[in-house]
Amino acid sequence: MAILNSIRKRGIFLIIIIAMALFAFVISGIIDNGGLKGGTVSNSVATVNGTDIDRVAFNNLVEAQSRQYGGAASQSQVRNIVWEQQVRKAIIEGKLEDLGFTAESNFTKKALTDAFQNQPDFFNEAGVFDYAKLEEYIRFQQENDVTYANWLAQENQIVSQAMEQAYFSMVQGAASPSTIDGKWEYHLENDKVDIQYVQVPYSSIPDDQAVITDAEIEAYMRDHQERFTVDPRVDIQYVLFAGNASAADELATTEEVNQLVNDTINGLAITEDVEALVNANSEVPYQDRFLFKNQVPSTIADSIFAREAGSVYGPYKERGNVMATRIVERRTLPDSVKARHILIPIGSNPTDNIVRDEAQAKTTADSLMTILKSDLSRFEEFVTAYSSDQGSIERGGLYDWYPYNRMVPAFRDFTFEEEVGALGVVKSDFGFHIIEVLDQKNPQEAVKLATIAKPLRASQETINNLFSDATNFELAARKGDFAAVAQESVYGVRPVNAVGQLDENITGLGPQRTLVNWAFNEETAVGDIKRFDVGDGFAVVQLVRRNLEEALMSNAEGSAIVTPILRAQKKAKMIREQLSGSTLEEIAQSQSQTVQSAQAINRKSPTIAGAGTEPKVVGAAFGLKPGEVSGPIDGKTGVFVVRLTAKNVAPDLEDYSAFVTRARQAQGTQAALNAYNALKKAADIEDNRATFY
Repeated sequence: MAILNSIRKRGIFLIIIIAMALFAFVISGIIDNGGLKGGTVSNSVATVNGTDIDRVAFNNLVEAQSRQYGGAASQSQVRNIVWEQQVRKAIIEGKLEDLGFTAESNFTKKALTDAFQNQPDFFNEAGVFDYAKLEEYIRFQQENDVTYANWLAQENQIVSQAMEQAYFSMVQGAASPSTIDGKWEYHLENDKVDIQYVQVPYSSIPDDQAVITDAEIEAYMRDHQERFTVDPRVDIQYVLFAGNASAADELATTEEVNQLVNDTINGLAITEDVEALVNANSEVPYQDRFLFKNQVPSTIADSIFAREAGSVYGPYKERGNVMATRIVERRTLPDSVKARHILIPIGSNPTDNIVRDEAQAKTTADSLMTILKSDLSRFEEFVTAYSSDQGSIERGGLYDWYPYNRMVPAFRDFTFEEEVGALGVVKSDFGFHIIEVLDQKNPQEAVKLATIAKPLRASQETINNLFSDATNFELAARKGDFAAVAQESVYGVRPVNAVGQLDENITGLGPQRTLVNWAFNEETAVGDIKRFDVGDGFAVVQLVRRNLEEALMSNAEGSAIVTPILRAQKKAKMIREQLSGSTLEEIAQSQSQTVQSAQAINRKSPTIAGAGTEPKVVGAAFGLKPGEVSGPIDGKTGVFVVRLTAKNVAPDLEDYSAFVTRARQAQGTQAALNAYNALKKAADIEDNRATFY
């Protein structure tokens, strides 16, 4: 009571303190964003050549795109896709503006015509696109501010795309191949050489004789910086405390499943409504269908098919669940069926143009069924006259040898469970089917199963224990060496290198943007350690290395690329030093190799029989005179020495237009791509994604 009175007396001071704290929080955000340093609070997700991409508009585009993907891509993936689209748009529009490229009325009209010319809403009485119809539609949109704003946005998008296409068409036209290019293309493909060669493969020298040092890797990367320069990266390492179910959790889940099986009132073993029981208590819904043995998980198939109908198998573990399965029914079924049908739909029937309600559709089906029982020869006649299944009318209603799961349940059950020759009416979501079972084959045992599945999840007690373990490790690792402390506790340390600033997934942890943002935060120092929630578990993470500017790959990253290159160079030098002899045969003998032959080699597809693709070797062969022997050539797979035995130069053509066309097709798309890449490389792009996401 005394404490409460003390708080009341000092209430005004508490209010002042809280207000000051809130003010400090707000003002710090402004300062962090440059608000009190002569700058402004940025609200742009990117700035491209001085043009801002507004974050609010960008987020709206991301939301719209996410709906289109429907969960097929993560939010981060969609965000990156939209970012690339908007950067491209800004770059191209800026370039068009620099060139004075504007959309005049005729250009806009053509762009809209191209976009809508196949839409029937804008066709005239003759069935041809009429621009006047489109203008009428636009005037109608103008009657409402919202719809007109939407139309203007759509029109702007269409015209922008048309302008971009026009720009790249000009680029492609400027890069269009000439007759000389066509002639070159022709000779690349049709000039041929025959050679004899000796190949000393790099694999003939053990790797341990061509050791590559870290210094050599680093020097190579520095000499080829454009290839090995990477965006800001961090390296981390972590210990995972996975939220897996404990033995006690598994025992509790198994007992829960046992109770559902053995309940004396409505247990799985005795219930007459297995569907309701399963759907109310199982992670996996009930499926009212038969399964053949190859459709049942192999781990339990033998046990299931060895039991009688009505018996229960389990509990057992499968796919992260504790399960129990009742064999609801056993019977012999064919694996495929041939049947024909007449479909009388509920509603409009496009075949006879009659609209029927359910009762009328049922009456029609029953009437046809009555006739067919006495005169089955009229089946195909009725298919043509009445069936709404357009996919089978031309075949007389026939579906030829379909498997068990192909048809809707009612159709499937009748054709697989009735005997050959059966004729009947069944109702499905499509209407009433008059079905005749024509044939069945490959009868085999099948079962209908009802399975209760309870997921194996860590209990709250298990999660609490994990939290305690993770926290204790985090505190100990901060006082000592991360790896050493982990080793003492027998925890595995998992390194993850080259994590990008906009990466989402961390190997072994899945999507972890919070972790990535922490690692790149300037307030986080190399060596810092932090615990993160990851699903049902925890990861204790240490920042190992960080560069916040573009830099060379680390040796560990570059080694996979550079080591094979340098090793091949060292081996090539060693092989060249070992070569001896003046003839091809002497050289081959000195290296315990054989002289091989290859015919009709061209430069378009520089493949040598017995050696693979070797463009450098083939190019050198074309530079030789018949009978001439080359010097050593460092190829992709080994060192080669080549003797030219014949060169066949294709005769010149009067017309190379076919080859010019092929070259144009090959170069056209590449020219546009190269042009955009050049514009992007030259652009001043400020990427602010990491600030907001």
